Amino acid sequence: MRSLILSVALLAGLPLTAAAQDSKAATARPMPSARLLLCEPAANAPGMALALVQVDFPPSALSQPHRHAGVVGAVVVSGVVRSQLHGGKVVDYKAGEAFFEPVGAVHAMAENPSASEPASLIAAFITDVGCKGLTTVEQR
Repeated sequence: MRSLILSVALLAGLPLTAAAQDSKAATARPMPSARLLLCEPAANAPGMALALVQVDFPPSALSQPHRHAGVVGAVVVSGVVRSQLHGGKVVDYKAGEAFFEPVGAVHAMAENPSASEPASLIAAFITDVGCKGLTTVEQR
């Protein structure tokens, strides 16, 4: 259970070290929060699973750069989520719009550009059974 909680915390780019916490304090921006909704083995793909994660972005929230263990498709449920994969353009996704992240791509940033309205998305991962290690925060 501890590793599952850690995996979900990492999905949102939550800080795990004192240095990361100091960095967060310096930027004074809230972090997104994540909640695992589903982790089910895929009967047609032995060893693989589908994980669904809800990510909530308070106003002005900003994630740390991170990457995912499997492919990710995400749909914005409410608000606007600004996203950028490493080397790609910054894109604002509105409620009902979706985006894709290839395996191992660095998600340079995800943020809620609104200072007053929250945003949320549902991310679907195709990953290893057990849904562990969904996200790894990039070292700066």
